[in-house]
Formats: sequence, C-alpha cells, structure tokens
Amino acid sequence: MAHMDTQGLAQSIDVAIGNELRAQRLGRELSREQLATDSGISAKSIQRFEEAKRSPNTKQMAALTTALGTSLRAFLERALKDIDLA
Repeated sequence: MAHMDTQGLAQSIDVAIGNELRAQRLGRELSREQLATDSGISAKSIQRFEEAKRSPNTKQMAALTTALGTSLRAFLERALKDIDLA
C-alpha cells in the first residue's frame, strides 16, 4: 500500500478493524445483540465500529476481543495485516 496521510491511514485502520470485527462476529455466528450482551458495548456502537463510523477505544477493544474469545494482539494482527504502518 502506498504511503498515505494520517487521516487516510486512520480511516484505513478503522475500516480494517470494522471488517475484522464483523468477520469474527459472523464467524462465531453471533448477532450484534449477542456480542453487545457479552461485551457490555451497545449493539449500535458495534454497528458503528463495523461500518467504520466510530473508532473503538482500547477499553472497548479489550471487551470486544474478550467476548470474541481472541486476544487483542491476534485481532489487530489479522485486522491490520494489509495496512502499511511504516
């Protein structure tokens, strides 16, 4: 991926995190409501994360990855694998 400005990079990261969140949720056959119950984060917030309309903070990421049964490190490695962070 070509070098991009900070705003473009941030948007790419938000999209990648949202895509990974959706993929892992659907891979576990969870509805947004089920993930909301398990993570303590509202279904509307989860929807906004998945659509890259909002960025989850660290505390929210930890709650989501715990509810999904994965580590934060593994989640981020999968989500960001195609983004040039250099």
